[in-house]
Amino acid sequence: MAKNFPMQKWPAILGLLIAVTGIATPILWDFLKSRSILELRQLEGAVIIQKQDELKKLKILYGNEELDSLTRFRFRLSNTGTTPIVAADVIKPLTINFKGDAKILDTEIEAVYPRNLEATVNPVDNESCVQLGFSLLNQGDNITFSLLIANYSATSFDASARIVGVEELSIVIEVSEPKRAAKPTRRSLYIVGALSLFCLLGAGICSTDIRPEITFKRALKHGKSIIPRDRSKEHLLTLVRSKLSWTASEERAPVLAYIEGLPGENVSEEECQHIEELVKSTTEGATSNVTVAIVFALLGAIGVAYVAYQVL
Repeated sequence: MAKNFPMQKWPAILGLLIAVTGIATPILWDFLKSRSILELRQLEGAVIIQKQDELKKLKILYGNEELDSLTRFRFRLSNTGTTPIVAADVIKPLTINFKGDAKILDTEIEAVYPRNLEATVNPVDNESCVQLGFSLLNQGDNITFSLLIANYSATSFDASARIVGVEELSIVIEVSEPKRAAKPTRRSLYIVGALSLFCLLGAGICSTDIRPEITFKRALKHGKSIIPRDRSKEHLLTLVRSKLSWTASEERAPVLAYIEGLPGENVSEEECQHIEELVKSTTEGATSNVTVAIVFALLGAIGVAYVAYQVL
């Protein structure tokens, strides 16, 4: 006849399921829901120099070209999503357009992250706009570039791109410049972090019972007698509590209840034999601390690694 599943195991199983769900769900969501997010961040946009009407003899030259004004823009393009963007996915490259009589005089790639990232920025369409090209943008990769524009006193622009998997281009205007595009911290990371610490703590608690569990099971495997004969009830209660200290209190409760229910203080040979059978049965059905510690440790390590990867 099949055994009924022990009710005392449900709390441990429920806690394990909650930990698995809480840690695995955000991780699986990131892998299953691929996200490509392209962010264009304006770091600077200001007129450097402009001709004044009252100074009619003043000339502004850039190289040999006379200008009415000179404006400088600095941008950073970043992949803030979780999915890499490759050149083959680019239908229309990032294009920044400056209206009116604007003329782009110079372009420069100032910095890239990582250092081996290949990128280009070139004027197009009568030099009133630029296009930025790249070979690959992994998560967190970014390109910082600058533009010098003639005869453009405004500090606004239009930007667009058409890339497979990217719904829209995110444009951010900022005053101060960060050293590196920061990854957003989601609330789910706090949940994963807390559950990961809970799992590591659980693994540490379970590990303290691994040695007595292995020692006791090894003694049973070699056929050693674990219940001495001709002992008092109190002595056997203390012995069973000690031998089964690695089990949950609910798991060893039936053995202790049987001993406490015996009549008299002395335990007979037959009763000792039955107690030994109960102990063996309890050992076979008890939750293994080795397995639980390994599962909790793996869950905790995976959760901590995921949080570190998202934050750092």
